[in-house]
Amino acid sequence: VNLLPNLSAQYRIEVSDFFGNLTSISIPIVNEILPVVVVNVPVSKYLVKAKNESNFSKENMSVFFPANTFYEDFNLNFDVKNDTLLLHSDIVPAHSNFTIEIENQKFSEAQRDKLFIASINRNKLGYNRTHRKDSIFTTYVKTLGKYALVLDNIPPKISIAKSIEGKWLSDKKFIQLTISDDLSGIKSYNGYLNGKWILFEYDNKTKKITHNFSDGIVAEGANDLKIIVEDNLGNSTIFETRFFRSQKN
Repeated sequence: VNLLPNLSAQYRIEVSDFFGNLTSISIPIVNEILPVVVVNVPVSKYLVKAKNESNFSKENMSVFFPANTFYEDFNLNFDVKNDTLLLHSDIVPAHSNFTIEIENQKFSEAQRDKLFIASINRNKLGYNRTHRKDSIFTTYVKTLGKYALVLDNIPPKISIAKSIEGKWLSDKKFIQLTISDDLSGIKSYNGYLNGKWILFEYDNKTKKITHNFSDGIVAEGANDLKIIVEDNLGNSTIFETRFFRSQKN
């Protein structure tokens, strides 16, 4: 239907059947010119050009993206709230690592060696290897998201399901303990039997370490067991116990 601008008309439709019954309907039509609405798309001051390097900072936090870190240009959501760096979302994939720097403004000099830049995902903290120069902390990551400077001065945990102190383990084939760390994570664990290093196998799912007596290091009679667990910030825990074992059948 051709209709001049700002004019109205009636559009009539008639339908009849084989017997001559007629049905009609009238539809008013208005050709109204609507005003043009210009939508101003806000331009982010944190525009990331994929082919160029970018450096953004706010308060005591900054981020540096080398050229070609990302696959395409995008407006970066960048903010700092409650000592947390809000760095867009992990829905935007990164092609390579980028740099996050946080200047310490909260923790004491004595606490600096126990600080790391943690990633925050659903209120869970993830450890990132962190370098420190004076009061500046730096990490290299590949995922956008939330980051914060976190203090870890809590040592790892070592536990055993049932105490073996002073007990005979002649009928046991192995000894098993559970090790865990709630913040920076376990860096190393070492076991010693009567002063000799022994092999403990670690199960990442259960967080259990197991030593098999078939290694042949266990002695006849008394045995002194020592286990040292250290986390990524140098906090350590020592577990010691004495048990007895007979090699004779």
